[in-house]
Amino acid sequence: MNYKRIYESIVARGKERVIEGYKERHHIIPRCMGGTDDPINLVDLTPEEHFVCHQLLVKIYPERPRLIHAVVMMAGLKHRRNKLYGWHRRRAMLPRKEQFIKHCDHCGCEMKMTKRYFDEVTYPRRWCSRNCRTEAGNVTKPCQHCGELFTSKKNMDRSFCSPRCYTDSILALRTSVCCLHCSKTFQISDYYRKINKKFCSNICNKSYRKRSSSL
Repeated sequence: MNYKRIYESIVARGKERVIEGYKERHHIIPRCMGGTDDPINLVDLTPEEHFVCHQLLVKIYPERPRLIHAVVMMAGLKHRRNKLYGWHRRRAMLPRKEQFIKHCDHCGCEMKMTKRYFDEVTYPRRWCSRNCRTEAGNVTKPCQHCGELFTSKKNMDRSFCSPRCYTDSILALRTSVCCLHCSKTFQISDYYRKINKKFCSNICNKSYRKRSSSL
């Protein structure tokens, strides 16, 4: 059987017609044999013809392992015949679910989604990505201590940009007091200043009371 003449007849028929519907682009001279992507070397075929052409190329050039690999990849485990291969390829190109277009609430870009994610009641989706969701849930405000702007969540009552600023703000409200026992200067808050704290530690307090009782 003249496989080359059959191959050339399929290619010539594909050059003379326009296929409506699903079609596949085929290299007349395969790329593994030096073929290029020029329009002269390309032809539109049906999936059945495309599968048959690759089978014919293997029979014409049996010493080319890449041609055999192409047929194996096209056939797989399910596509045993060219009709079954064409059915699977056309089935794969059909849209699986109806898609809707929605705009991101943060950046405004278009999002393609199914009806489940498009519905505002069952499962609303308002952001295109996790970054947009994070940025939309944040708010920028100044730190109460240093005045620098920082980012925080809207539902968080956060007034300081870092734990260091929080600590410095507490230390700024404290007052320096001299211990009655060891004469060491220590910091106290407004609460301890109102109750008249006079000792830097419990040890100093006990030592001072013991010394006072002995006198």
